[in-house]
Amino acid sequence: MAGVFTEPRPFPGQDPWVVPFEDSFLLIQSTANSRQISIVRFHDLTRLYDSETKVIWKPPRRSDHAREVWAPELHEIDGRWYVYYAASDGQNRNHRSYVLEADHPLGPYREVGKICDPAHDVWAIDLTVLHHDGRLYAVWSGWEGPNDGFPQNLYIAPMTDPSTIGGERTLISRPDQDWEMSVAPINEGPEVLRNPEHDKLFIVYSADASWTTAYRMGVLEWLGGDGTDEE
Repeated sequence: MAGVFTEPRPFPGQDPWVVPFEDSFLLIQSTANSRQISIVRFHDLTRLYDSETKVIWKPPRRSDHAREVWAPELHEIDGRWYVYYAASDGQNRNHRSYVLEADHPLGPYREVGKICDPAHDVWAIDLTVLHHDGRLYAVWSGWEGPNDGFPQNLYIAPMTDPSTIGGERTLISRPDQDWEMSVAPINEGPEVLRNPEHDKLFIVYSADASWTTAYRMGVLEWLGGDGTDEE
């Protein structure tokens, strides 16, 4: 891939998520100062400017989660498309995870609503989905209590369907290593990584303060057992 990215960065923003679709790639990101979600469709990594952009969701102005729209992810599950994202009313402590649903990745999308463990409806961001042994799980970064601020931990919970968490969350990682909390105790941005050849399953995550050079990446490895026992 040396020499591919020779042009200036065409898609400014954080937390990019890219999936293949037909003969192209779809990049989903928060846009308009984190007030909406857009998908960029492109065909060639060497010509990123040759792309099409579509706003797929913009919250109603009076919505309680119309601001600080973070880290959208696009997933195809059982033939339908889901967008998972975090948003708030402008106050960080009110961040929660939400889900959109559509028949086609470019929409139109229907807002399904908030997705959470009802027993722990607290601050939550960076939700992703894990398929494991025929079951679906949600994995995200969250607080232990409603007003904690720090630390940010990683949690997992079973899902009854792609828009519903159907069981209590389980803590799978908390920042307890020096390199995870030199500035702020943070575990966030969990993503699933598989090695099918060796039957390996990992959760890759980011740690420490993203706004500093202390930001690092860590890896959790599944050691067997039920999906909610992944530590």
